[in-house]
Amino acid sequence: MQNKERETLPTPNDAKVLVIGWDAADWRAIRPLLADGKMPNLERMMRQGVHGNISTLNPVLSPMLWSSIATGKRPAKHGIHGFSEPTPDGKAVRPITNISRKSKAIWNMLSQTGKKCNVVAWWPSHPAEPINGTMVSNWYQDARSLRDAEIDPSIGRPHADASGWTPEQWAMAPGTVHPASLARNLQEFRFHPLELTSEYIGPFIPKFLEIDQQEDHRLIGFAKTLADTVSVHGAATALMQLEPWDFMAVYYDGIDHFGHGFMKYHPPRQEWVTEEDFEIYKGVVEGGYRFHDMMLGTLLTLAGEDTNVILLSDHGFHPDHQRPAHIPAEPAGPAIEHRPYGIFVAKGPNIRSGEVVQGASVLDLTPTVLSCFGLPVGEDMDGKPLVTIFEEPPTIPNIPSWDAIDGPHPDGMHSPDDHLDGVQSAEAMKQLVELGYIEELNEDSTEAVRETVRELHYNLAQARMDAGEFVEALDLLEPIWSDWPHEHRFGLNSITCLTALGRWPERSLAIKQLETNITAATNWATEQLERLRPEAEQYGHTLPQLTSKEQEPVLQPISDEAAAKAEKQALPKKISMQLRKIFNLLQPMEITLRWLWLDQEIHDGEHQSVREFLDKMTDSIASSPTPEIHNHVGSSYLNIGEIEKARQCFERALATDDENSDAFRGLAEVAANEEDWEATVAHALTATELQFSNPWSHYLLARGFDELGDLDHARVAYEAAINLAPGLLKAREHYLAFLERTGDQQEATAQQAAIKQLGEASNRERAVAEDDLDALAATITADRSERRAKLASTIEAEERGSSPEHAPVVIVSGLPRSGTSMMMQMLAAGGLPAYTDEQRLADADNPRGYYEHVNATKLASDQSWVSETRGKSVKVVAQLLNYLPRTEHYRLVFMDRDLHAIVRSQRVLLDRLGRDGGRLTAGRMMTTLDAQVAQAERLTARRANIEVLFVDYDQVLADPKAQSAQIADFLGGGLAVDAMVAAVDESLRRQK
Repeated sequence: MQNKERETLPTPNDAKVLVIGWDAADWRAIRPLLADGKMPNLERMMRQGVHGNISTLNPVLSPMLWSSIATGKRPAKHGIHGFSEPTPDGKAVRPITNISRKSKAIWNMLSQTGKKCNVVAWWPSHPAEPINGTMVSNWYQDARSLRDAEIDPSIGRPHADASGWTPEQWAMAPGTVHPASLARNLQEFRFHPLELTSEYIGPFIPKFLEIDQQEDHRLIGFAKTLADTVSVHGAATALMQLEPWDFMAVYYDGIDHFGHGFMKYHPPRQEWVTEEDFEIYKGVVEGGYRFHDMMLGTLLTLAGEDTNVILLSDHGFHPDHQRPAHIPAEPAGPAIEHRPYGIFVAKGPNIRSGEVVQGASVLDLTPTVLSCFGLPVGEDMDGKPLVTIFEEPPTIPNIPSWDAIDGPHPDGMHSPDDHLDGVQSAEAMKQLVELGYIEELNEDSTEAVRETVRELHYNLAQARMDAGEFVEALDLLEPIWSDWPHEHRFGLNSITCLTALGRWPERSLAIKQLETNITAATNWATEQLERLRPEAEQYGHTLPQLTSKEQEPVLQPISDEAAAKAEKQALPKKISMQLRKIFNLLQPMEITLRWLWLDQEIHDGEHQSVREFLDKMTDSIASSPTPEIHNHVGSSYLNIGEIEKARQCFERALATDDENSDAFRGLAEVAANEEDWEATVAHALTATELQFSNPWSHYLLARGFDELGDLDHARVAYEAAINLAPGLLKAREHYLAFLERTGDQQEATAQQAAIKQLGEASNRERAVAEDDLDALAATITADRSERRAKLASTIEAEERGSSPEHAPVVIVSGLPRSGTSMMMQMLAAGGLPAYTDEQRLADADNPRGYYEHVNATKLASDQSWVSETRGKSVKVVAQLLNYLPRTEHYRLVFMDRDLHAIVRSQRVLLDRLGRDGGRLTAGRMMTTLDAQVAQAERLTARRANIEVLFVDYDQVLADPKAQSAQIADFLGGGLAVDAMVAAVDESLRRQK
């Protein structure tokens, strides 16, 4: 925490605020129930107040979102990045805790001003914070097995009508309640699943007696969710009545859990759901919503009419034709069922009645609550107060940051030294695994910690991307993609970042890397499927067969009868998860790769081939229920100037999802291209109302208002776009023209300065455009030095372990034609044996030989041979360095050479071989090659088992003795420097 200053805060007013969180509540599920009169309390709250959509953030993961709701900040600022985290000693994994939160939540801010706060079950809120009031953590309701319970042997657990338990049978974890003096009293409000009787279950699952509970465990999951919800409600209503409060927050996760467990059975029946399952479980989701409405009625009554009540969800949940048939086999895979819009409802003494609120975000809750109390909003908050909900909008002061100020009362945040009970953490981890939020932990605790950190970094990378911070996101993604190349999600997101950054040469390399990884992953998955087949058959499972289709493995589905049989015979969870991963890796990726290359072709101006592909694709996807694919095709059409075809695609997207902000934004861009400014405003305004945080929507809105002469609204929209994306050059350029027309010279001058900084084409791009290859080479050399210096100071390498007893592997690498063969010759002459098979003979281009081994070309798929090279030198191309196994220690000699010379040398070699090579210009080829070098630099900066020495080819030729001595010293001495010098042949420099 930064140094805090004593700042005078305004005295808060006497308002009372109740915040109710319904995880995953969705208007599309709610509206039919409202129409049938089945949610009367919500209907009354909407009528008395305001309501509307609330947009979520990405990734759509509840602990991150509810922390953003409570702080008004994105995950990069508040520090909660997933469902689990390493323990402080780094030796184990525990559920995510609020100890990791590095920013104040709304209850800390209010405690600081002397307000009484009660918080129940917020996620994450364990261990309970010592706030001014009462906190009940999200571990409170977690039902565990009762100790010494009477087991019915016929079903393997106690009867469902069992009731009563002692505190010793269901102990509460230390730190569950603050103050601890209330723990015993609050314990009696917990409700255990074993207390459920038929009268509780029947309204949700009328046919529950038909369920074979020995085979079908879905009823157990339902019972746990229902009991947990009852426990949370019991604690909340008790505190509302028995403890004083100015601010009350209660979080219910029941709707989300009912959704993940049973939304697939919600009417209408989906084709992949059996009639039997549908008839039994079709009422669970509706029952869950109606039950929450009943609880809402109680909360509204207890709050009274003088309280501001805000009901919201963190995201929605697909209840219709967009429900996915399958869940991805990856951590947090169930999040695919989430929808980007949740619900927002507010009522209170100064809140409008019967109106619709637009443009709300989950980031806006905390600034809005502060406004209710007349308190300032932090300038470092990413959210905004929803001032339009108030009858009389309050004056809203600002302060730099609530985290930077102290007092006048304690804020109730944890000390960073606080610790958790290890046994209780382990039990809570099991719960997360059972709910599907995280994978079953690796039995190797070190690897489990590594995988947990990987997921935290991946989640943070997605959050950075959502905020438009693509450089920071890419810095997180590149290491984990390198270390887990079979995880294609890391690669796909890396490519998205490169696209956003306009780093097209690197993007092309990344796609090629993805292609290589896909091939390797498919081969691995094929082998693993055959390995697991006998074991699966022991459990009665018939696994799909693989057939060859154009030399690519293709899964042949098993029959419906076999599938039904397999579904009824549960595999051990570990095998089941392995099979899900295997099937995921065996899914065809050809279309995905084609789309990635398509964007590359658009950038390269190959519009005719793009147009032909899009026209074929449009016919095949015309009836697709997935709006994202229509939007993608529409955006591609826009990029090649096919405006009318783009419009049709965006309209098809809206036909499948009438609240798709991307489709409205696409239509706004279509209208802007046609200079239909009224339509531009209409579509862009809708896009901002659905998703306020997209800067391009605000820019299009500003353009429309500007062209229509609505100068006040144009200025607001321009400023919104620039505030959301300071680097959006096009918005700044149009805003500058607007300012000059309207005579605001002071602001125009500021914009000119910003544009100058942003808009100057880099020396590199200008040199490429002008085909000034010498200037480009000089720029690349300068950039490379700066880049390496920055890497050395900013990238945190892995902790280096003890050096292995065996000799290191010496790697010689670099770009083709950079002098790697010469370096291998020097090392061999100096006494270091070369790992080579001598299959590639010397020729006119390398008269002394290439010093290569065929194994090195297969490093991506086979690393078993690497241990054979200990104490030897081996040549590995730069593109394969990330496949070096971590089990070895490496000393890497990386050859640098003027890229203009490399390109000339490669061109001569290709001409001699009678080959065309790539289609890139020399300038583009140079930037592409430099991108490959940059990838190698980042890898070596990260990997603790790789030491690197960059050696300049020209300097070796100019001063071979000094360079040879430096190389020998780097490799530990013992090499014959004079012999190395003698191996340097000036004639090897074939191209000058």
